[in-house]
Amino acid sequence: MEAIWLGQSGFKIMEGKKTLLIDPWHKFPPGNVLFPREVRLDDADVIAVTHGHLDHFGETMSMAGKLEKTKVLTNYELMMFLMEMGVPKERLISMNIGGTLKVEDFEFTMTQAFHSSGIGEFGPKQLVYGGMPAGYVIRVGNKTIYHAGDTGLFSDMKLIAELYKPEVVMLSIGDVYTMGPKEAVRAVAFLRPKKVIPMHYGGTFKLPGDPAIFKEMVERELGDGVEVLVPKPGERLEL
Repeated sequence: MEAIWLGQSGFKIMEGKKTLLIDPWHKFPPGNVLFPREVRLDDADVIAVTHGHLDHFGETMSMAGKLEKTKVLTNYELMMFLMEMGVPKERLISMNIGGTLKVEDFEFTMTQAFHSSGIGEFGPKQLVYGGMPAGYVIRVGNKTIYHAGDTGLFSDMKLIAELYKPEVVMLSIGDVYTMGPKEAVRAVAFLRPKKVIPMHYGGTFKLPGDPAIFKEMVERELGDGVEVLVPKPGERLEL
């Protein structure tokens, strides 16, 4: 299995002939490219969206309108929004926190996330309710991945570890809107994966969480049992 970090919280995950995109987002504002254009997005079999904020919902609407074979997995409210915006119903799949379903070769369990989830531009007149924010436990091939979405630290991550035993976790470290490095290290201690990938830092919003500090803290506090991967946008990782 391979993954490419797209910047912010976006990932392209490839297993066999199937491809999953999580929270794909090109740019904000126009012209500020966050990840390399040479990374193909038009080969996605599934797009999974964690919540409605523009830097996560991102390219989903435009891509769902163009890619005829791509399925979009969201919560119920985002599904209804996409349907109202003209995305064909047969491409849309909704679920809610606690549920599990299989889409193509990927099995998803939707988990809670402590955040918010308005849909639209970042202005009060444009925002509409986007349902509950979420993360996903994803099983494909012989691997289990946990993409936590945008979230603060919560102790029920221990239950995620107990129930699903994710080998790879993707955790926000940017601070301000999510966990910072200190809280994310505690999340790693709760989850005990083999590999962890920090996300949602720097970028357009200049989020202050530092992946080098996070990596050093994980190694100091948790030893060498957890490998911290700090990719550059567009870099291909073997999971």
